[in-house]
Amino acid sequence: MQPIFFTKLTTASTCYIILNYLEHPVLPLDYTHLAQKMTHEETGISADGLIILLPSDQADAKAIFYNY
Repeated sequence: MQPIFFTKLTTASTCYIILNYLEHPVLPLDYTHLAQKMTHEETGISADGLIILLPSDQADAKAIFYNY
């Protein structure tokens, strides 16, 4: 199993887990399932959602959001 590098962004009322694939190779994962597991309050990191940053040919980055 490969490590998953992430950052947790916390604001006044929300928390998000960020996977930055601008700096790391993209892992072939089921991100819907991963978001549910990582954001779970009791068994995960406890966050409101997961943001995945990907390289883009049309912009600085492409962002995919999973809110839970």
